[in-house]
Amino acid sequence: MGRWFSVLCLFSGCLALAALVGCGGSSSGTAGPTVPGSIALSPSIASLDLGATGSLSATARNFAGNPVTLTFGWKSSNPAIVSVSTAGLICAGTWDNLAAPVVCTPGGVGSAQITASASGISSPPTTVYVHPHVDHIVITALPPAPGTPAPTSSCYSTTSTNQPADIQTYQAQAMSNGADVSALVGPFTWSSTSAQVAVIGSVA
Repeated sequence: MGRWFSVLCLFSGCLALAALVGCGGSSSGTAGPTVPGSIALSPSIASLDLGATGSLSATARNFAGNPVTLTFGWKSSNPAIVSVSTAGLICAGTWDNLAAPVVCTPGGVGSAQITASASGISSPPTTVYVHPHVDHIVITALPPAPGTPAPTSSCYSTTSTNQPADIQTYQAQAMSNGADVSALVGPFTWSSTSAQVAVIGSVA
């Protein structure tokens, strides 16, 4: 009887050990559906007048690519130039209160990178440029590069075969009270009112 009792006890102990191992799980399991795999910010670039405000939108997706709802933490690389509230509202200066912002006090000109993070994952940064108020933008045609034929006029024919002469490079300048502040506003965005008439290309 004692021998059978010992065998039964040993068998029961093995079952208990197997149950414990099964409950422990494996550290190599896949991430849950609410664990962020990536965080993206929109817009990726912003340009603000001194003392102006704006907002950023953060979107998180899990490793399966599905959107997840999270509470984000926000950070500015240069809070004296751009401060960001706990809700992602940006100020070209300093917020009076990050949790409940109302007044944005202008600081200095420059730029800052804003990131959003959650569960140890951070977004690629959004660069925010801060500058004096831009009252107008001037666009001027640049002279052709050496060896490139100059355009014969400002009107280009759709049937022209002289392709180099149908390409014109322009320069944009952001002006503030007569001063050129182009270096402070960040990259310009170019567009054409009709892509069938004129196409905007980039300059290498």
